[in-house]
Amino acid sequence: MPPGSRCLTVENNAMLAELAKLKSGMLMSSSGSEGGYANSAVIEFLKKLPLNMELWHFGDSDPKGFDILRDLRERTGREIQSLHMRFYPIENAAPLSEGDHSTISRLLSSEHLTDTEKLELQKIKTSDTKGAFEQEHLGRPGAIWPFY
Repeated sequence: MPPGSRCLTVENNAMLAELAKLKSGMLMSSSGSEGGYANSAVIEFLKKLPLNMELWHFGDSDPKGFDILRDLRERTGREIQSLHMRFYPIENAAPLSEGDHSTISRLLSSEHLTDTEKLELQKIKTSDTKGAFEQEHLGRPGAIWPFY
């Protein structure tokens, strides 16, 4: 794929910095600074990208991460694919909070998540833990798309 034909939003700024160091030729942006949710500048930026440009989002794989993805899709009206957002079970993972359960229930009925993403949320709900949800658990990214 030619440079500049794909845009990736990234939830965590530390991961964004690591990915940017790879100089992949891909357009990259933070998904936002207020807890990962996009501000109006990010939304307008994504809306103005060419319609034929692939849009991807790399977020944490917890209920909030999936909610950030939903928010991006809903507010931009664009098709945005998720990248590496799946449930990674681990021992002694953080348990889900009451708020997490509420978020999962809302997301499972959202039209802005795919069936595959809803399946991952169902796995999180069934395990009653967040698993290894932070992007950093994947380790250092490789130089070639999709980085892992």
